[in-house]
Amino acid sequence: KMISQELLKRRFIEKPLKLAYSNLKLFFACPFSYYADRILNLNEFKPQMAARLGSYSHAVLEDSYKEDFDFENSVNKNKELYSTDAKDDFFFDKMKDTLRNIIAFNKDHEQTSDLKEIKTEEHIIVEKPEFTFEGYIDKLMYTVKDDNVYVAIVDYKTGQDVVSLNNIEDGFNLQLPSYMYLLANYEPFKGLKLNIIGIYLQKVNIVIFDD
Repeated sequence: KMISQELLKRRFIEKPLKLAYSNLKLFFACPFSYYADRILNLNEFKPQMAARLGSYSHAVLEDSYKEDFDFENSVNKNKELYSTDAKDDFFFDKMKDTLRNIIAFNKDHEQTSDLKEIKTEEHIIVEKPEFTFEGYIDKLMYTVKDDNVYVAIVDYKTGQDVVSLNNIEDGFNLQLPSYMYLLANYEPFKGLKLNIIGIYLQKVNIVIFDD
């Protein structure tokens, strides 16, 4: 059953509703879970190994765009942050080779692209009177020509997310459309005509690398 509007209004009377894709996903899957977890804060969040491995991978890929990037230093630093035991270490070490190959692939690909401007882990916040919506985009590749900005969205996939637009009306699989909404309200692109020319889902999994 839906959460009553009266209950929501009482809860958010002092500050607007704050949403992100993960909030929407949880709400439409089970409104009561959303209420218990995100409003009453009854769940103590303890990320599982897969989530830690994803955070580790995202962090190394983000570091790869820094001028002083050193692969070994980044891997060791982030492994220390996210790995908790010997079991984690085994999978993190396997992921290390995958990340090395992905970073090399990205650099080669970006040499041939006209989208020379790159931003990583871009945090975009849209504030409206009745709600705040926010999200992090893993990577933006873009270029500005005249009054147009041409943008490709890159989303790293370390899990088994469903990529489909079939269930949007029911509130599911909204991540990619939500990125488009965020970019339409992205401050650095204000005054420019936004052209989203592609969405690239980059698998970041421990697999045999296929050239």
